[in-house]
Order: sequence, then C-alpha cells, then structure tokens
Amino acid sequence: MRWGLLIIIFVFIFIGIRIYQNAELIKNSYTIQRLQSEIEGTEKENALLKKEISPRVSLRELEVYAREKLNLAEPQEVRYIRERFSQEESESSRFKVWNWIKELISPARKFLFEKYNEIIR
Repeated sequence: MRWGLLIIIFVFIFIGIRIYQNAELIKNSYTIQRLQSEIEGTEKENALLKKEISPRVSLRELEVYAREKLNLAEPQEVRYIRERFSQEESESSRFKVWNWIKELISPARKFLFEKYNEIIR
C-alpha cells in the first residue's frame, strides 16, 4: 500500500513538473514574440529617423561646425622649392613628408568623422 501511494505521489509530482515546464515554455514564447515585434517597430522607427536626419546633415554644415565650434581652418597654401637630390634621397624624403602630412591630418579627420557619426546617430 505504501509503495502504491508513493508511486501515485511521484506520478503527480512528475505530471505537475511537466505542466509547469510547458506553461513556462508558452509564457517564454509569448515574451519572445512580443520582443521581436518591439524590435521590428524600433528598427522601422530608426530607419525613419535616419531618413529624416540625412538631408539635414550636409558637408557644408559639417564645415561650419568645424570652423565655428572646433576652430579649425583650411590649410594655407604652401609652396615648396624643389632641390635636386639623388633618387634615393628624394624617395626617402617624399615618404618622410608624406608620413608627416598624414600625422598632421589624421587627428582632425578622425575627429570630424566621429562628430559626423554622432550627428547621424
């Protein structure tokens, strides 16, 4: 009699656990569907906002922002006097000048691209 009663209790506990698992599974699937619909709505809203912002951001506005807020200016025209060097010296000096120019320009370029990306977002 005891073993029969224990088996019946075990069966009810097992059935209860299975029912609970199925209920949680259904609840989680509804939550997933709700979140997916929220994601789709947010993506649509994001696309509309990007379309709304893109015409407002122009290169001219970025230039004005760079000049007024960041105090950047166009580089002045510079003329170089060319001297005659041997082929090796002139190539190495070209690379030095090129690397020097890249070092001068890269921080400003990175900063402008960061500001542009901030405005777009």
